Amino acid sequence: MHWRVDELVREGARSGTTQPVPESPAPAQMALRVLEDGRELLPTSEVTIGRAAANDLVLDDPTVSARHALLLPQGRRWVLYDCRSTNGVVVNGSRVTCAELALGALIILGHTHLRVTGKSVMRPHGIVAESPAMKAALAKLERVAPTRLSVLLLGESGTGKELAARAIHMLSPRAAGPFVAVNCSAIAHEVAESELFGHERGAFTGAVAPRPGVFEEASGGSLFLDEVGELPSTLQPKLLRALESGTVRRVGARGEVRVDVRVVAATNRELGVADFRLDLFHRIARVVVRLPPLRDRPEDLEPLVAHFLEEIARDHRPSMLAVGALEALREYRWPGNVRELRCSAGRWSARPSYSKAPSIPKRNRWSPGARSTKSSAPPSPRRSSERMAIGARRPRCWAWRERR
Repeated sequence: MHWRVDELVREGARSGTTQPVPESPAPAQMALRVLEDGRELLPTSEVTIGRAAANDLVLDDPTVSARHALLLPQGRRWVLYDCRSTNGVVVNGSRVTCAELALGALIILGHTHLRVTGKSVMRPHGIVAESPAMKAALAKLERVAPTRLSVLLLGESGTGKELAARAIHMLSPRAAGPFVAVNCSAIAHEVAESELFGHERGAFTGAVAPRPGVFEEASGGSLFLDEVGELPSTLQPKLLRALESGTVRRVGARGEVRVDVRVVAATNRELGVADFRLDLFHRIARVVVRLPPLRDRPEDLEPLVAHFLEEIARDHRPSMLAVGALEALREYRWPGNVRELRCSAGRWSARPSYSKAPSIPKRNRWSPGARSTKSSAPPSPRRSSERMAIGARRPRCWAWRERR
């Protein structure tokens, strides 16, 4: 200890008793993942990192010092210190002596890359949920999953309705059975009945062999009807009968086939209006779960970014956030929700790096406390045709800055 520190301590001891600081809360849950070999460390207290075998995290890398870095909890934060290593510590592209670690941060020690990830936000079925709105929706899914009740998932496009349907299937007693997903809006009206219920040979022109429908294929498991509101009105009574009776009749067949299927339906619009039968709505909506849009779950943005960064690192070079990028991401409305964020991550990782995040037009900003309504969707920006072609409605320079 420096002599001046000892002198100040002696002076402080003579000046009276100091009131103790209240005990700090437990540090936030996080994990360090080594991208080269997939190893993961869940720190709960002090962690030493280096090449020597005595470290808590041993890195087999000749460019890493014997005692390279130290990770310490400070209240709810985690701070990484450089232990006077030969090649230094790089966090998000900048060499540091100490740095507070955020979720998604990329750490480079020698030739080894480590990613800061969160363990408490990823559920066993693969859904990231840290926001109260998403946690409430997943809690409802987990309660209804073990039952036989049909479920209707409501939410904007890109909110993860199919992932939620798969979670219901995985958490149900039918997990060992098939999971069949059908996009009803992609089926031509002329063959919709055949796709759902199957057909016999010669039932129509081109039916050269019998074929089972998706109800038979999903028997013993779960059938996911995405965009169920786009089903033709002439097919809705037949779907209602199949759900009520548990039997289907192939096109051109005389007899019926019994099926054991749990139906999970999804739509991005309100049902029960003129173009959708009310009795069918009540049959498929035994339990209704609404998935919140990304703009209503700002707490999930950072863990989602970290999750997509991990996915990118499996196939590409490790990437990191540009300076100020996370703040800019929080200010964007994300009309395409999680799907837009995921596609943007892949596109950004393949483009040249940017050193900073740009300012966002005022019309694209939003307030995290604002309620989500149809009128809150961002207006279509009037830009040049070239920028519209590459997606001007999303911020272009919030890219991941890659290490070259």
